[in-house]
Amino acid sequence: WSRLASRRVFLAASIAFVLLFYMAFQVFPILLTFVGSFFHWSPLQNRFDAAGLANYRSMLADPLFAKALWLNLYFTFGVVALRTVIGLAIALAIASVWMGKGFFRTVYFLPVIAPMIAVSLLWEQLYDPGFGLINMTLHAFGLMGEEPIRWLRDTDLAMPSVIIMTVWKEVGYAVVIFLAALAGVPRDLYEAARIDGARRSQQFWLITLPMIKPAMVFVVITSIISYLQAFGQIFIMTKGGPAYATFTTVYQIFDEAFVLYNFGKASAISMTLFAITLVLSLASIRIMGDDDGR
Repeated sequence: WSRLASRRVFLAASIAFVLLFYMAFQVFPILLTFVGSFFHWSPLQNRFDAAGLANYRSMLADPLFAKALWLNLYFTFGVVALRTVIGLAIALAIASVWMGKGFFRTVYFLPVIAPMIAVSLLWEQLYDPGFGLINMTLHAFGLMGEEPIRWLRDTDLAMPSVIIMTVWKEVGYAVVIFLAALAGVPRDLYEAARIDGARRSQQFWLITLPMIKPAMVFVVITSIISYLQAFGQIFIMTKGGPAYATFTTVYQIFDEAFVLYNFGKASAISMTLFAITLVLSLASIRIMGDDDGR
């Protein structure tokens, strides 16, 4: 009986710890942000006064919010699309080789586990217009004019440059997921398709793609949730510039909260981004889900 009681006590204590940890670091911050969005909240002024919808009205009237939201969606869909397509292409290539699958899978996954700050600092040096390896390589092959390409300092190139870096770092995650999905596709389906005279392209569209659809939905949904909240690479590489060219919604939240100390408006933007993330995730599940709408 004592052993059974000890196990029950240990189980109850473990569950209580997990629940308290979840409440303290997940539920409570979300509730505080939601409540704070209806208050004039400034820690520096020791102010926490009721504001109603004033923060939301201020957010909607701010032209910078619309620009930041557009840049956030641009960044998110750019990374999600490239990560999914390139990840699937690499996974198909690795799955087609006879040897070295584990080696290639490891090579592509290594950047995923590297710290975002370290990778961002590295790519910031690679993009340097004066001594960066990218410009030096382009110049060596005669692919660059007399003026160096100012990757992170050009308003038209800054966001694509950050997108390229993010895809390079994160594509390995999609590769691993797609490789696992491809390994689960029955070989009998391909053999039957070859007997029926189906070409490789037909096998891909009629067998491979439908069979790995759950994995693709998973990659897309997790990517949308992650990259709508991307901040580290933008903070390290561009700090929202040049001329607000990479000033995403999350960076605006940081700017409002920790530069302007307007926690109320930052909370309103945070809750709006949370709602947008939820809507886009549900829409993606609906669009990419089963044909019967489940």
